[in-house]
This record gives sequence, structure tokens and C-alpha cells, in this order.
Amino acid sequence: MYYHRCRYLVNIPVHEGCNESSETSGNSSERGKGSSERGSETKDLIIDIIKQDPRITAAEIAMQLNMSSRGVEKRIRKLREAGKIKRIGGRFGGSWEIVNLDND
Repeated sequence: MYYHRCRYLVNIPVHEGCNESSETSGNSSERGKGSSERGSETKDLIIDIIKQDPRITAAEIAMQLNMSSRGVEKRIRKLREAGKIKRIGGRFGGSWEIVNLDND
């Protein structure tokens, strides 16, 4: 039996900052901050992005914030657990709703 191997060339778009080395990437002012401070800032940024576009996906938020989609999903989960945001509708046709920002 003969198997033919195909090789495909795929172009993957790279967002700004991905091709920088680890030494030069990142904001120098964020290096000294604790992880809870960065996480809090990131959650605030996610809420601001959702306010601008409630139908945005976690992957699109990750592209805007220059971070992994998994990291954004974790922060979204924490925002949902804190009762700050909720999902209206399904995964493919739904949107985000800002519920309560007073629980800080």
C-alpha cells in the first residue's frame, strides 16, 4: 500500500509583538507588579473590550490584549464567577452582558 504525503504551506497571521524576543517583549512597568495586580488590570481591560463589542470572542480579546486565548478564558471564567459578566445566548450567536461592577 502506498501513501502519498502532502505538504501544505500555511500562512498564519501574527499580531503585533509576537516576533519579538522574550527579552524585549512586555511592558517594563509591568515587570515589577504582582500577578494579582496584572490580573486585575487585565480583567478591567476585558470588561472594557466587552463594553465596546458584546459579541466578541475570547480569541479576539486575546488578540487585542496580546495574550493567549486560554489566559483570557481563565479571566472570563473568574469574571463570571464573581458575577460581573454573563453570557446571553449560545456560544455561536450569543453576546456578553456586563452585570455588576460594584463587587470589587
